[in-house]
Amino acid sequence: MGEVANKADSALARDLGAAPEVLRRSDAPARLLLADDDAEIAMLMYRILSRQGWQVVRVGDGFQAVSAWPAEGIPFDLVILDLYMPRKNGYQAYQELRKLHPEARFLFVSGWFTEDACAKRVVDEGLPYLLKPFDPQDLISMVRLLLRVRRNPAETSPT
Repeated sequence: MGEVANKADSALARDLGAAPEVLRRSDAPARLLLADDDAEIAMLMYRILSRQGWQVVRVGDGFQAVSAWPAEGIPFDLVILDLYMPRKNGYQAYQELRKLHPEARFLFVSGWFTEDACAKRVVDEGLPYLLKPFDPQDLISMVRLLLRVRRNPAETSPT
């Protein structure tokens, strides 16, 4: 089984232009919610994050992200939101999820940050974000960091 996993990691690393050791499994299990309307990028992020041993639930927009949070059962440890999506953008989903689940942690990803109100709020509020395209190791490192940080209103977000 280990040899098959190593070959899969090597193939994914080659596809992403990353070193295989970048994709090695993380020590801690976690549940992640990933919302991105770009199916190709979402699948790449899903593969990178899943290889860490994290359970990843993938949805295509902010509306689905809000709906995906379980009413009962195990909540998500981290929500990764593309900033610009149809129906409900990432910031709108963040606002709604934050009201319902103040303990939730968030990471924004975007291919571009403009001077619009949505991006300005993310930056002004010190919310963590990554600009696409990003190196797989940057995504893994940021997720690991956010999973270690306990969120409360008095803390500042790592960016």
